[in-house]
Amino acid sequence: MAWRAGRILHGRLHSFQLEKPLTKSSTVFKARVLPKSTGSTPQCRAVIKTAYERYKLADLKREYRVYSIESIRKSKPIRALLGTIDDFDSTPNLADPTPGAEPWMAFEWMDHSLVDFDPKYFKQHPRILQVASKSVLKALATYKELNLIHTAIPDGFNDERIQPIACRAPKLTDCLSPASIFGIHDDPLGVGEHWAVAKLFRLFNSLPSPVDRYRESEWELAEKLVDPQYGYMKVGTIDKEIRKLELPEIMVDFIMSLLVVDDEKRPTAQEALKYPFIHAEF
Repeated sequence: MAWRAGRILHGRLHSFQLEKPLTKSSTVFKARVLPKSTGSTPQCRAVIKTAYERYKLADLKREYRVYSIESIRKSKPIRALLGTIDDFDSTPNLADPTPGAEPWMAFEWMDHSLVDFDPKYFKQHPRILQVASKSVLKALATYKELNLIHTAIPDGFNDERIQPIACRAPKLTDCLSPASIFGIHDDPLGVGEHWAVAKLFRLFNSLPSPVDRYRESEWELAEKLVDPQYGYMKVGTIDKEIRKLELPEIMVDFIMSLLVVDDEKRPTAQEALKYPFIHAEF
């Protein structure tokens, strides 16, 4: 049963009142942190995540286990967990939760994200992107230290997309350009993911071989979409697209160092934290 605005959730430390859904599926809500006593000042806002479907419930419980790790819970660059259902560990029947007893997690609210700002602002104030990049890399370094990041794909794996929508990697360039370099916003044919794969072909010139037969068909169509004789693809190489943004050279070098397909040549988060852009004075 989908949740509705106005509902009150009682957690271990705080209670939360749902204000409005942030997704069509009504599984993510903006909420108000309720004051602990009558007459006290309301504290802040929060974002509440829940799930109704079997596999999404499993993902939510996995996220809860990650936040149970002390170094994750106390890491400043990682979004803070404000509360959960009173007894998350014993939530009954995750495969088919009782309506009204669904597990949930409450996280700190962010009033803005980088894409809310005019791209020109970041070109004038690169310090903001420097701080954001440093925070993301520090968070990734923490996950890596705990062996929570896995980039190896087992042979024959085809159960699901490696990068589901809920786990999209940060797009470093989205806030720097009026239109994203990546994605399907400029897809003239309505082929969705095939267009996104084709764009990666054009940006990076080549991609690793597909891991299964279904992906092979995606690769074949992608190769045709980038063929100059059809004229569908207007985007250039990643180097050309990044340089169109007219960023400081030190920032361009930093972004290009991260956008490397070969994981053996791509720097780790710890290595990237040593790059000149991270330590430059702006």
